[in-house]
Amino acid sequence: SSLELLTASTSRVLGVEDYIEKRFNAEAGGKLVMVVDRGNLEIVPADTNAVAVSVERKVTRVSDEKGRELLAQHEVTCEQSGGTVTVRARMNKDFGWWQRMSANFQVNYRIVVPRQFNLDIKTAGGNVTVGDLTGEVRGHTSGGTLTLAKITGPVWVKPSGGNGSLGPAPGAA
Repeated sequence: SSLELLTASTSRVLGVEDYIEKRFNAEAGGKLVMVVDRGNLEIVPADTNAVAVSVERKVTRVSDEKGRELLAQHEVTCEQSGGTVTVRARMNKDFGWWQRMSANFQVNYRIVVPRQFNLDIKTAGGNVTVGDLTGEVRGHTSGGTLTLAKITGPVWVKPSGGNGSLGPAPGAA
């Protein structure tokens, strides 16, 4: 029957994923530095005295073995020095153009910071979204969109090959 043919032609979607979660004590006025090679970044200011880092990584369109190898070579480090929390991510090994083109490698960062915090964000590709924040914001993406909500403080943003969008000016109703 046609139902049997449909079922027979449907293959399992291959893919592997993992999650990284880190938490650091941080007071208002501290700084988040992000230097990452790929991925979408969501910065969520909240009433908190901590920086909570959540990273979701997923690889599809390759075998599970190749996906796990890709994840193992994508190094994500999170560390704190004084009032500065730094998140870095990079690929340790060149997988060759054919593997990079065939794999769908998605990375999503969600970082919760105190409402009064400073940001210095650099990504080689991905969208960056920042919620309402009081502090200095520096942002650069080489292939994504920068979207900033209400920022009270100096802002320097540079989307290369993407778009930038600012929310209402400080004090706007």
